[in-house]
Amino acid sequence: MDQKYLGIAIIIVSIALFFVVYSVTNKLKDISESQCGCEPDTCPMSGGVPLETYVALTLTVMMGVFGVVLMLRSRKLDTMKVKKNKRISRMIKKLDDDQKKLYNLVEDSEGVIFQGDLVDESGFSKSKVSRTLDKLEGKGLIERKRRGMSNVIVLKH
Repeated sequence: MDQKYLGIAIIIVSIALFFVVYSVTNKLKDISESQCGCEPDTCPMSGGVPLETYVALTLTVMMGVFGVVLMLRSRKLDTMKVKKNKRISRMIKKLDDDQKKLYNLVEDSEGVIFQGDLVDESGFSKSKVSRTLDKLEGKGLIERKRRGMSNVIVLKH
């Protein structure tokens, strides 16, 4: 579940719980005062709010604050992802034609392709593909992983 929606759910639950605790406390206070036969000034039941109520209300407020923190953290992560995507798209625009062709081939193959398949699909020589992949790897766009006798090319984002 997305952190944003989890935060919203926690906030809603904490608000509902806050009102439930508050209303139950008021009802219990009203019932205890009405059943007591003492004068309102001297009645021990007409005192303040019990300690348990303060604890419960404090916990619900803390739960709500936790929900807000989750929401804010989610927004921060979203902005970081957008910035990263913008940076990557700017890097892709600056690639030369050969690099773009290889990058697009890797991207079209769902982000994973063997280096030998890149040689076959691009029509470039093995050395040209290797050098171009070195440049793409240096820019942080792809990663080469050794698998037996060949390399697997994986997009980094």
